[in-house]
Amino acid sequence: MYNHRPPGAPPAPCYRCLHPVPPARSHCAPCSDAGVLGPVTAVVGSLQACEAVKVILSERAPRKVGAGDGGDGGDSGGDSGGSPAPRRICPPQTLGGRLLTLGLWTGEVRVARLRSPDAGCTACGVDVARRLRVEDFCYSTFVGAGRGEDGAGGRAGLAPREVAALLTRTAPGAGSDRLPCDDVGCAGCGAATRRANGGLAGVVEAAARSGGTAVVDVRPQAQWATVRLAGSARVDLDDLDAAVAASTSCPAGRARAATTPLVVVCRRGRASRTALARLVAGGFARATELAGGLDAWRREMDPSFPDYG
Repeated sequence: MYNHRPPGAPPAPCYRCLHPVPPARSHCAPCSDAGVLGPVTAVVGSLQACEAVKVILSERAPRKVGAGDGGDGGDSGGDSGGSPAPRRICPPQTLGGRLLTLGLWTGEVRVARLRSPDAGCTACGVDVARRLRVEDFCYSTFVGAGRGEDGAGGRAGLAPREVAALLTRTAPGAGSDRLPCDDVGCAGCGAATRRANGGLAGVVEAAARSGGTAVVDVRPQAQWATVRLAGSARVDLDDLDAAVAASTSCPAGRARAATTPLVVVCRRGRASRTALARLVAGGFARATELAGGLDAWRREMDPSFPDYG
């Protein structure tokens, strides 16, 4: 319960007090992509709803109730023959200033007291001039998830059929590599599992030599290992800037970046849009993206393509 001050308690820190530095972009995926189970969100959401009700009730002054007031003393007679004594209804104890941690995998529940607010916090600090206006705050910009989305020159991504045509010209019969197990080095999974992942520089160089199209996948390793477009190389979104710099560190690399077609893919098209802008800014003039991501590929090109959500 952040930035809430229960009656008679010291002020609690806000969320930005505890987390002043944004998380890595790769850690800001939707729950379905990050592997958060549906029941977890239901449990946490129920707890949050309960806390909201408690906060509302905590603003009301304590009162005394007795028979006829909705209390437990409905039977005014009882064995004693008299009315039950009125009882005091205390305000609910909210989680203001405390952190409830649920370990649903192990069934562990812990409550820790939060530290005092940060005086220099940009959200609730004492220096009003440094505070960020809530209406001007953009979380996507804060974590870098939307960085450069408008810097790709407004170019539209390729439809799945257009990408399929590029892959066909690059490698006849290309489609998708479905790995029957989680071990990408398993000898029983076919030649696809033994294909070396040369990263951005490797896949661009291979495409330049063959006259084909480089395919760069920016999904997490676990998703890429499960299923991917044939011939694609995985580059972590957090490492993309360094990969671009390494790929264009020499004249030959810059020439390949400027002239080699490249398609960047992700699951739904959000991360690929971010990656596309950074690739274009880094000199990959012919880079584009798979519009709608691999979800669109499954819907329009290959209904048997696994939906691992």
